[in-house]
Amino acid sequence: MKKWLTKFINMILYSNLWIASAAFFMTLKTLLFLGEPLALHPVLGLSFFATLFIYAVHRVIGLRKSEAFADKGRYKVISEYRSHIIIYARSNWRFYFSLVF
Repeated sequence: MKKWLTKFINMILYSNLWIASAAFFMTLKTLLFLGEPLALHPVLGLSFFATLFIYAVHRVIGLRKSEAFADKGRYKVISEYRSHIIIYARSNWRFYFSLVF
């Protein structure tokens, strides 16, 4: 149970979902301050998926540069989820455009 929980937490933390969620909610708060009604707005999708895309691409580029010590510390955890990160990077724009158009 503990190993499963640790893997789940690592996947969430190293996939940058927390950062993308924060971007989503900051954008939502801005829209509410501007007087927009509480609803799903295309800008919310843009902020979430663009943030997830940028951070995933940055992580993939960073992994390529750190291959010499990819088996140590946090780089080991990140290397374990490399395929997930690449999937996030490739699919986020597709999901965003399916929401908007």
